[in-house]
Amino acid sequence: MNKAELRNIMMAIQCYYPNWKPTVEPQFLLDSWYLVLKDVPYDKASMALQRYVTTDTTGFAPSVGVLRNIVVENERIKDLLSSEKCLLQFSDNGPVIRNA
Repeated sequence: MNKAELRNIMMAIQCYYPNWKPTVEPQFLLDSWYLVLKDVPYDKASMALQRYVTTDTTGFAPSVGVLRNIVVENERIKDLLSSEKCLLQFSDNGPVIRNA
């Protein structure tokens, strides 16, 4: 992800969490977050933010580490579902993961 894409993520956080008011200079915040997320593709970071927004009940904006952990967790789930040892089936109650 580049800094312009990260800026979009941070603007989305501000939209979702209007009380999110970091106390550091905006450029320092952007640079700091970029160090942690620069190797994360924009679409995966955006998906992580969407997942956080739709599942978190604290009412607080995510930290950079939380977003990164969600990306890692999403990748782990993707790897599990694509492995030969796992089979995803759909039932009337939703998806079910079974050993193949």
